[in-house]
Amino acid sequence: MCIRDRYQRRVRGKLNVGKMATTPEEAEAVRAFAICDTNGDQKIDRAQLAFFLRALGQNPTQNEVNELPAEVDFAAAWKYYQEHKKEPLDVSVLEDLFSVWDKDRTCLLYTSPSPRDS
Repeated sequence: MCIRDRYQRRVRGKLNVGKMATTPEEAEAVRAFAICDTNGDQKIDRAQLAFFLRALGQNPTQNEVNELPAEVDFAAAWKYYQEHKKEPLDVSVLEDLFSVWDKDRTCLLYTSPSPRDS
């Protein structure tokens, strides 16, 4: 059985997207949870929860992963995601960070001494 079939079976079963999801973001979370729940017991372990969070665009550190609950159901995983959600950085923030190293405003970063250092 392929991953898609396992996912569809779980979603049609106890994790019903139509009944549970009220927003597109929550529907995506239901799909991610169904994929992470590899044994179909409606619970995911710490490593699967880390994967679930990454599937939703988060990037937990190893320390954060180590502090995750040992096992959660969908409601607890969704609650954890909502409470610890980090918004993506705005492009202007990234440009400001880049400009710290791009003193000459060439839009280039050098891994070895730059030509101006020669």
